[in-house]
Amino acid sequence: MKQSKFTCKTFHIKASRSFLGLFLLCVLIFSNGCTITSMDQNESDSEFKNSEFPDQLELQEKTQIIDVEPDKLNDHSQNQQSDKTPLNEDILDLISYELNLNHHEKEPAVKYQIDWLLSNPVYLKNVLQKSEPYIHYIHKKIKQNDFPSELTLLPVIESAYDPLAYSQSHASGLWQFIPSTAKYLGLERSLWFDARRDVVESTNVAIDYLKYLNQRFSNDWLLTLAAYNGGEGTLSKAIQKNKQNSKNTQFWGLELPTETENYVPKLLALAYVIKNKDKLGLNLPSIPNKPVFKIIELNQQIEISTIIETAGIQYNTFTKFNPGYRRSVTPPNRTSNILLPAHAAKLFQEFISLEDTNNWLPFSEYQIERGDTLSRIAADHDSSIALIKARNNLQSEILKIGKILQIPHNRGTPITSKRLMSTQIVSHEILPGDTLSEIAEIYKTSVKNIMLQNGLVSANIKAGELLQIQIQTSKVEQRHERRIFYKVKPGDSLYLIAERFSISVKQIKQMNSVANAKYIHPGQTLVLVVDAMRI
Repeated sequence: MKQSKFTCKTFHIKASRSFLGLFLLCVLIFSNGCTITSMDQNESDSEFKNSEFPDQLELQEKTQIIDVEPDKLNDHSQNQQSDKTPLNEDILDLISYELNLNHHEKEPAVKYQIDWLLSNPVYLKNVLQKSEPYIHYIHKKIKQNDFPSELTLLPVIESAYDPLAYSQSHASGLWQFIPSTAKYLGLERSLWFDARRDVVESTNVAIDYLKYLNQRFSNDWLLTLAAYNGGEGTLSKAIQKNKQNSKNTQFWGLELPTETENYVPKLLALAYVIKNKDKLGLNLPSIPNKPVFKIIELNQQIEISTIIETAGIQYNTFTKFNPGYRRSVTPPNRTSNILLPAHAAKLFQEFISLEDTNNWLPFSEYQIERGDTLSRIAADHDSSIALIKARNNLQSEILKIGKILQIPHNRGTPITSKRLMSTQIVSHEILPGDTLSEIAEIYKTSVKNIMLQNGLVSANIKAGELLQIQIQTSKVEQRHERRIFYKVKPGDSLYLIAERFSISVKQIKQMNSVANAKYIHPGQTLVLVVDAMRI
């Protein structure tokens, strides 16, 4: 047990003196206004961490302090805050306070990751800033399920808190579900919607999956995380192999894929660094501990541009909170969750409470099949060839199988009709392989207009330059580029890779200096710039 120093004006008396000394000390305290100063906080904190108190007991005690008496935090938390924003007002401060797993900071693999984070403070600051729209919601769900707060940081490792993150193995979303796992867990992936990218649905499924894995692997969170990354089958085989050889079956003793062996130390290192951010002198972003968005449930289809217009937000704001929607309308025959900032949610709720639902969707979407003609499509959908051509910017009646057409309705007067004449200027960064004709098609404008707006004397453009494009508000379809590294598989061709990632063969060639398909081979890594909203 640590000794204490008692200071009373010019007196300094040790607590281990005789009873008489202690009696005289008490007299001095009452007569001279003595104060008690505890030992250095680092020493007492170290003693507590090395004690035999169970982690769960420590977590429970701290949670009670936060929830019941936030204004009476112990000295340790006050020293951590050191005149900063109060604990409950900053989400990173709160998470830092709650982190209570053993972070195994002396393990070489964890220490390596800690050193990397401390050597790259800009990365840490940037990735935490990217978490701001989502981290409060995820932390709330983590706590509701009695998970360690460390799991709030898991999307940093998985996706850098980017819901549009996409890997070469086709993992997508904040929680990086691959297609097979998404299907196994019931996450919808359709022409209309990719639930892996949806903040609410993917988080709910991730939590259910983590809960299942934790129960399967004896409530060991390190094994749970390893199974989440490497697969429960892979982890079970590694454990079984060690059992048969009478070896340690804890995470640190298992033979696992390199990615999984690094995955768990990455999270532990991140948690350690954030928990000790003040001691380490890290300047992390301030993120308010309050909800960022509201969830509005819709049982009717609605045009995305109607939501954007009536809520008074930009297209990129909508996709930041609703990256799962793949079409210009919400999916049919299902409830859709629309996430909006508080002020926008109020405006949108007013709209849906007053507007006739028949005006929510001024068109249907139809995928062209073999044998289709515009006249037949128009007749089947109570529309006209002229309306369909105008809506889809078609120059002829030649149709491409698989292309999605928007079919205008003849019923009612859509609420969106007034905004068709409004325009907006957007900036487009030219990517390798871009052509003016392709850019014009994306933004539903013409090459001539783009050239006039940017003072171009020819159609020659350079990658990296910005184009200013004036377009109709209802036709805004900004691209969300993400750079991925794709390892060529046996049987791959440039055509198949281009189809898989919705880019052109020309773009792949230009981005990788590949002149011909014969120059790619299994194991080769290609750099691809893809539109995350289209894959």
